Amino acid sequence: MVPLGTAGKFADKDTVMKRSAAALAMLVAVGSASVALAQSPTTGWYTGIKAGLNDTRNADLRGTGGSTLSATNNYDLGWGLTGSAGYDWGAWRTELEIGYRRNILDTMNVRNDNGIPAAAGQAAQSGTSPSAGGDASSLAVMANLLYDFNTGTAWEPYLGVGLGTAQVQYNTVRGGGVGYVDDTDWKLAYQLIAGLAYWFDPNWAITADYRFFGTTDPRFSDRRGQSFESEYQSHSVLVGLTYRFGAPPPPPPAPAPAAAPAPPPPPPPAVVPPRPPAVAAPKQFIVFFDFDKSDITAQAQRIINDAATEWKRTGTARIALTGHADRAGTERYNQRLSERRAVAVKDALVRQGVPASVIATIGRGESQPLVPTADGVREPQNRRVEIVF
Repeated sequence: MVPLGTAGKFADKDTVMKRSAAALAMLVAVGSASVALAQSPTTGWYTGIKAGLNDTRNADLRGTGGSTLSATNNYDLGWGLTGSAGYDWGAWRTELEIGYRRNILDTMNVRNDNGIPAAAGQAAQSGTSPSAGGDASSLAVMANLLYDFNTGTAWEPYLGVGLGTAQVQYNTVRGGGVGYVDDTDWKLAYQLIAGLAYWFDPNWAITADYRFFGTTDPRFSDRRGQSFESEYQSHSVLVGLTYRFGAPPPPPPAPAPAAAPAPPPPPPPAVVPPRPPAVAAPKQFIVFFDFDKSDITAQAQRIINDAATEWKRTGTARIALTGHADRAGTERYNQRLSERRAVAVKDALVRQGVPASVIATIGRGESQPLVPTADGVREPQNRRVEIVF
């Protein structure tokens, strides 16, 4: 039986949790369509911290060992905090987590006739909605197993499960103004996890996740020594930060463009007819790019300026631009990235006075690496556009 005057509080609590869950769902939807700004390291140690809202479910109290207690605790919306450390194996992660959750008791609905057992010298309290106080909390140590979904972008959804132990505490729980129980019990704990990480830096991510957390039924003793069983389950929406150790080393500087071969010396005077002039070798310049970028760097702009000057000097009719990518990310994503890089170099040449009509662009994705690598490896020399005329 829900006491009068508390329906509004429960509605407010449900509204907050529903809005938080909706915001998390919107974040997942946006993340699935986002273009990458950064990507996390493949493997390594990491640590993280999260905080947010916690909704402890209403808990039934059942008397044992002769007690006739039958009641339900109703809680206000509370808070939760977790800290974790673990190892990322690639797609899978294993971690150790410590979490704390706390909710203040709102009402206690007593159904048995003889009411709440009170301390010695006090009358037992009964009724359907006695005033209540105190709080319920849990301190958990969990071992979690999580799976990260590789989207080829900076957004990384994940799912997980956890198993461990938790200390469930009823702290100075009161009914009808009478102190009833102040006790703790350690129990087996479990949880389900669903969340989303955004890697705004190679080492740092913002996370948002939902947790369903529960324990086996804890047992407590009231102030008269009578025992009873309860239950502990909660829903949490948490946001936080994750840091992964071991940043990837900065890419080496791009090599200087290959110098054009010197023309052969003129043939010596001879009675034989002079040989026809040698055909000049094609001119080639290479522009390198930062990881997952199609922006023209200052060094790349100098190479493009040299290529434009050389083209104007030689008057060659056509320029071929071939874009490439390394093997980090999916083949489809890298194909589009190589095409964007080729178009970026074309635009830079046009700004230097080269007509757009003489420039042809093509993207080769990750299919023609300058340095062969395994799948998923970030190789700076493979992130390039070749200029040939």
